[in-house]
Amino acid sequence: MAARDIRCFISHITDPFLNLAVEEWLFRTTPVHSHVLLLWRNTPTVVIGRNQNQWKECNVHALEADNIPWVRRKSGGGTVYHDLGNSIYSIIEPRESFTRRKNAELVTRALHHLDVPAAVNDRHDIVVDGRKVSGSAFKLTSRRAYHHGTMLIDANLTSLRKYLKIDRPRLVTKGVPSVPSPVTNLREFSMTVDHTGFCEAVVDEFRRAHDLGYLKPEVIDPSIVDTEPHVKAALEELTSDEWRLGQTPEFTHEIYLDQAILNVHCRGGQVTAASCQWTTLPDDLFAAGLEDFTQCLIGQWYHPKSLQGAWTRFVTMQNGAIQETHPTMVELRQFVHRLAAEL
Repeated sequence: MAARDIRCFISHITDPFLNLAVEEWLFRTTPVHSHVLLLWRNTPTVVIGRNQNQWKECNVHALEADNIPWVRRKSGGGTVYHDLGNSIYSIIEPRESFTRRKNAELVTRALHHLDVPAAVNDRHDIVVDGRKVSGSAFKLTSRRAYHHGTMLIDANLTSLRKYLKIDRPRLVTKGVPSVPSPVTNLREFSMTVDHTGFCEAVVDEFRRAHDLGYLKPEVIDPSIVDTEPHVKAALEELTSDEWRLGQTPEFTHEIYLDQAILNVHCRGGQVTAASCQWTTLPDDLFAAGLEDFTQCLIGQWYHPKSLQGAWTRFVTMQNGAIQETHPTMVELRQFVHRLAAEL
């Protein structure tokens, strides 16, 4: 195979949406017979699999409170936490060349050159001393494949546990659940390994795997979004509500509030049905108001911010028959605030 068919890129981008857009661009536009390595890392973010439910996989409220994004990637697999202490590799290749174990073993050999005693387990995770340092996912098309994985070098494991800890037994989804595993950083086994050293080791092993004497990485910086239309288009898709929320697998959520249980059914990220069950009997005006508000949820994105749109629709429905300062409206507004905290 000609050297031009083997390429390596190192991204100096740390925006998670843009890095995934770059990966998608390389996957879609490089020659079908080529082998491509992309190395990158992100500022703090949570990345969920294509077929996962963010409300079940990560603490969206904590992420938004800390101004940390969550991203829905194009590949399957489980939810992962990224920060600058977590390096990511992507190997893009012809579909007939793809095997998860082969690529995981390539990265493992790179770690051996860094004196890290890594191994590949039966789930194709990379582990050291039985603990996971790298998980991976993949995407296949008829002619191309990519396999990407994390590498916990010196990640903030406290943040990882904070953002990936969520307990919602009453949210039932058709999404693919993550499989939790004990994790650790490479820092526990080596005080010298860092992102630069990891990238150099993986590039060298990738070069050796393809029998090349020399392979110079090509640098990608944020300006690529202005020069490559495919990157810009992929970025727009990855950041859109239609992708992030609209790809949410179908689910139901039973929400327990003070005097009612709200049952919500969602498809495509939007509320398609909602109903109330009373746990204590309310006065007639409050009951009627809440029933009306519940119907205003239908068609809204399932997200706390969408409750304002539902409330505006509800107030418009009243057509002045009851003022927002009326005690029942105030009580309903308080109910909606409590609901926002439970979504």
